[in-house]
Amino acid sequence: MKKILFLTCLFFNCFAQNRNPLVPGYFADPTIKKIGDTFYLYATTDGTGWGGGPAQVWTSKDFVNWTIQPMNWPNTHWYWAPDVTKGYDGKYYLYYSQPVEIFAGQSESPVGPWTPIDSGKAIIPNYMIPGVITLDAQTFTDDDGSIYMFWGTWGIYPEHGCAVGKLNPDMKTFSKVELIPNTVAKDFFEAPFMFKKDGIYYFMYSSGRCEDHTYRVQYLKSTTGPFGPYEYPDENPILVTNEDGTVHGPGHHSVQEHEGKYYIVYHRHNNPHSNGGFHRQLAADLLEFDEKGNIKKVKPTHSGIGLLGPNQIPYTNLALGKTVKASSEYNLHFQASNAADDDNGTLWRAKDNMKQAWWQVDLGEVITIQSILTQFEYATYYYQYRIEYSTDQKTWKTFADRSQNTTWGSPMADFNQVQARYIRITILETQQPGLPRGIWNVKIFKEKIKGDFPTSSPQKEPVVRKHKDLLVHLSASDLLPGEKLKSLSNDGAMGGKFSAANQAAVEIIEGKKGIKFQGTDLWTSNFSFPLQGNSSFTLIYDIFNPTIERFEPLITWSRSPQDLTKATFGAGYDAQSGAVTHGGWADLSFKSSLKENKWQRIAITFDGYMQRVYVDGKEVSASDKMLFIRPDSLITLGRNGTEGFSGLLAELRIYDRAFEPNEIPSLESDKDWPYYYTARDLDYKKRQGWKNRGYLQMEIPSVEVEDYDGKMAVVGQDFIPAEAMDYLKQNPHSELRAVCNPKNGENWGTLQLKGNGSILWKGQKITTFKPTEWAFQQWGIYTGQKPPLALQGNVLKIEGCKAFYTSGNQVLVQCIPQDGLEYYFDQWQNRNYHLYPQLPESIQVKVRDEEGNVSAYLNVPPPSIQKEKKVNIPDEKDFLENLPEFWDGTQGDKNVEAYIRGKNGQMELGSVNSSWDFVGKKGPYIYKEVEGNFTFSAKLTDIIGSAEKRNTATETGIMVQGSSTYLQNTILTGWNIGNMSTFGTQDSRIQRNNGLGWNYYPYLQIQKADEYFHLRISRDGTNWEDLIGSPFYCPELKNEKLKIGLFHASNNNVKGYGTFDYIQIITERR
Repeated sequence: MKKILFLTCLFFNCFAQNRNPLVPGYFADPTIKKIGDTFYLYATTDGTGWGGGPAQVWTSKDFVNWTIQPMNWPNTHWYWAPDVTKGYDGKYYLYYSQPVEIFAGQSESPVGPWTPIDSGKAIIPNYMIPGVITLDAQTFTDDDGSIYMFWGTWGIYPEHGCAVGKLNPDMKTFSKVELIPNTVAKDFFEAPFMFKKDGIYYFMYSSGRCEDHTYRVQYLKSTTGPFGPYEYPDENPILVTNEDGTVHGPGHHSVQEHEGKYYIVYHRHNNPHSNGGFHRQLAADLLEFDEKGNIKKVKPTHSGIGLLGPNQIPYTNLALGKTVKASSEYNLHFQASNAADDDNGTLWRAKDNMKQAWWQVDLGEVITIQSILTQFEYATYYYQYRIEYSTDQKTWKTFADRSQNTTWGSPMADFNQVQARYIRITILETQQPGLPRGIWNVKIFKEKIKGDFPTSSPQKEPVVRKHKDLLVHLSASDLLPGEKLKSLSNDGAMGGKFSAANQAAVEIIEGKKGIKFQGTDLWTSNFSFPLQGNSSFTLIYDIFNPTIERFEPLITWSRSPQDLTKATFGAGYDAQSGAVTHGGWADLSFKSSLKENKWQRIAITFDGYMQRVYVDGKEVSASDKMLFIRPDSLITLGRNGTEGFSGLLAELRIYDRAFEPNEIPSLESDKDWPYYYTARDLDYKKRQGWKNRGYLQMEIPSVEVEDYDGKMAVVGQDFIPAEAMDYLKQNPHSELRAVCNPKNGENWGTLQLKGNGSILWKGQKITTFKPTEWAFQQWGIYTGQKPPLALQGNVLKIEGCKAFYTSGNQVLVQCIPQDGLEYYFDQWQNRNYHLYPQLPESIQVKVRDEEGNVSAYLNVPPPSIQKEKKVNIPDEKDFLENLPEFWDGTQGDKNVEAYIRGKNGQMELGSVNSSWDFVGKKGPYIYKEVEGNFTFSAKLTDIIGSAEKRNTATETGIMVQGSSTYLQNTILTGWNIGNMSTFGTQDSRIQRNNGLGWNYYPYLQIQKADEYFHLRISRDGTNWEDLIGSPFYCPELKNEKLKIGLFHASNNNVKGYGTFDYIQIITERR
């Protein structure tokens, strides 16, 4: 019943004067203070991408009418969980968080201007005390004037919790600091807060997940002081998500006493709830106590508290509840009537975020108007707007012209003195491109409102945007199979072209032509891209993907590392970001809707609020979001960082507007090749069906392929079906085209059979043609107008292949890579290496290109004899002090608590406060020094958290070290990483993982094959797979003496370990 009532009020009009949310806009992590006769509300600026500021404070003298005030500091990217307190010296101190650091500033006023303390350096670094991840500082002043600080986040880990410290007079250092462990502060996650009442110290905090309904408030009591001891009351938790979900994820609060009553001020998720939980709003409710001093369960409300002082605007809002209309409404949640209900939890939002939008109210009669207060959706972005008035809706005059405004504030106050019945507000432009055209409340008064309505300093001018519709259009439909490209013109409004370093071939399959991407190809535009910020767009691309990998980025137009600022779109299977990468919770996947070896049309739309992913016209995933895309100076196709797209791209379109579902066109085949066959599709040494790549369904039942005069070919066989010849006769404008060889000593050439019966061989007429007298590399029937392609008669040669033993009788063959070629070991593949499960009788390798040119076989000598050793592990307590036989040394910082020991024939490595990123303190590493080629493998038999499958930050595995380069094959269960490869130097590292988490592969292997390093993983120690990112080309390590062995890093202050067995090494005999 409650839910029905709320929805009714949301969709229509109820005027019970809801006072929650407390302020209009998206804010979180509130600290409420009353200084003199004014309430100050400090909060994280939310909805701007990970609490991205700017710094501000809300002020009110009555707790109902709030005005935002910009502050000069901080101006960092992050501005999280601010707190202000009066120090020992009478000055005001502002504390705020950036990720795992706390900073401080001071001022003579609670609103600044602020001066940073310690030249802007962090006063509390991460893990200043063991067990406390630094964030969310909150101060408490005791009755004796002593000032304390509490801080901490992610306190759920073992031996973690919250820090409490007594501040020194300098307000930045501590005379005493202790840990309140999570065994006392049960479920402690973040957001500590303390207040005192009737001799009882109340230590409060938030637990659960801040982005969902589990977020809540719990507390402890002490009668001794801020350092405890504490008791955990049975009433916990005291503030939770309500039954109908309209108060959702309440937490990260503060408490204000006023005239003997206590009020809890907290954040909760907006309604309807935004994806990711980062559009939070502030609320206040009564905090009550029982006779024992226990806090009663809070009853969260929408009505809120109301006035706590004389009403500063004691006038009638003429717009309240009046008839309204608008240029558009996004949906039922964002109706025009919401801007006339004086409720900070409901807003009007226009449908189109890229065009001007207007909202209009009918006041019912002509009346004097002097003041209009407008609360736009985003309080910390400016809006350019115009307010007009009319008595008859026909003639409009200007009340206020803010068309050139570049300052933000809330409310935006405009004054005049006019007679009007109708008021219209037109939003012309916004500071952030694509910012939704939205208004929380419009308040209209006949009186002149007194008071200050501050605004920010002038901000950057808005981006000038011109609607162009289709910006980018690339298509392979007019290209010919076999055509080679290094550039492609953009037929969209942006003009220009895309270019690549290497040629890409055009292929046809299942009746559709596409440009082939190898997974390493990179195409770049010669023009920049206009879509940025929260701009709407539609992206449509047609792809054919033989093998779908976890990440397959196809197009990128951003280069920012920050979440919500990225714009990469692809065709991978990753469950979080296989389709769209914006960074963080804004990513989207295909939810298993992509299919291998099939043409599919992908469409991705974004309208400034909802992003939707379609596959072949069906919506497969969708979510709301606010984006802050920072475009690069160019667009890239085919590759983004270490990941790439492998498959065919037939068409790409990008529009600067959001399509409706019924606007997305259907996928169609190209109609210029009804028949197309290539010998590259056939396997050696067996008769088989020959599949038609054209759009007609026709498989030739039985042919055989061989290498003939440098090409794969079907030789001397009568295979052209009668249906194809009939098609040719019935369509005189068509012709049969073939790349063939007459087997009479001539070179390869192009044969053309016209629909009218004429035959051309290399452009010259011939009288007869018998397929059994020819060798065919490819053939098809073409209905288009382009002339036949000139043949690329490449003479291919393969060299530089070498064999290496791996383990047992397994053999690796490694060849020098050649661009654009495939390699034949026991079947065709793109990789220039192959791992044979056992040594074959002979090792032969050949290569081919996109056109079917093929080399002769290269005979590869068998590998040199190797030494294989299984490493025995003695039962010793400390290998760091007593190095066992076989090993040459250990590494690790001496002041790190670490060990390496043997037990029951296995080796265990453990440490705390350690890392192997060459920044922090190194954990334990035991190694063997090796010259030449080798293979080192081991099995992880146990890792911290395995019993309960609890994710941890522990990282352990195999590492090879050179003088300036290192490689790691590791397992890390935290963040669902699983198996991970690392390529690092003293300055940087590149890491990639398979995302398997606890389903990781336990067997690890690193093989050195001259300048190549192959990192592999296995389930059983026999069948090995490449670890993502492998192999690594490291010519600088080819002739170095290297260290190879096992390492451990805890990556935090939780003790971790990893246990290994089946340790073995294979080296060259010297």
